[in-house]
Amino acid sequence: MSTVINFRTDQKTKEDIKKFATDIGVSSTSFINMVIKKALKDQSFTVEANLEPTDYLLDAIASSREDIKQGRVSSYKTKEDALGHLKILQKR
Repeated sequence: MSTVINFRTDQKTKEDIKKFATDIGVSSTSFINMVIKKALKDQSFTVEANLEPTDYLLDAIASSREDIKQGRVSSYKTKEDALGHLKILQKR
């Protein structure tokens, strides 16, 4: 016996699922059922992160490297030294 589960997603995701499922030769419903049944059988679910850095991150890394090159960084031997420096900066 089958039943219906409703869930919300954005229109693009819905279209992408439908296209992907069609491309592999199944319906959207069959695809979603396969994913759910696999997760339940394995009692696990894997999500892969996109490891490509964003432009924002690349800019931040470049800026940090420039700061290091120009000597605009500080290092401390103890956490107390670091906290002391922060307190001095707060007073400015």
